[in-house]
Amino acid sequence: MKKSIFIAALIFSGFCIAETTTITNENLTAAILNLSSAPSIEARDNLYKELNRATYLVPLVDPTSGEGTNTTPVVVQSPKGGKLQAIFSNQQELSSSKLQDITVIEMHATELWKTVRANRNIDGVVLNPARNTLPLNKERISKISVYE
Repeated sequence: MKKSIFIAALIFSGFCIAETTTITNENLTAAILNLSSAPSIEARDNLYKELNRATYLVPLVDPTSGEGTNTTPVVVQSPKGGKLQAIFSNQQELSSSKLQDITVIEMHATELWKTVRANRNIDGVVLNPARNTLPLNKERISKISVYE
């Protein structure tokens, strides 16, 4: 049942297969670098705004491989044991993860945050889990959403 809620959210969010477009999120990358090099409330607020403006690459796995359309998000374990859905800011970050046998969709932040909050099987997301990692739990996502 929980998987179907996730898939239903994806189906109605107007997703598309990511290979057809180029996602770069240059402003998001700059905001992450700015916060790490010059931490401030303004830099944090700018990062939150860019996180809300971004379109993300979201990898999905088909565990049934050919037995229907039962896909699930790629989930990684955080150091504290939380389950975080993997998302990526651009194709280069996705490629560095070396994920295989996945389907990639693109989702705008607004729809992604709604989907993550509705999924009881995960605790949040991790942006670019292979490198330049930014974990965001559901509480942080709620705070970020205010900056829309």
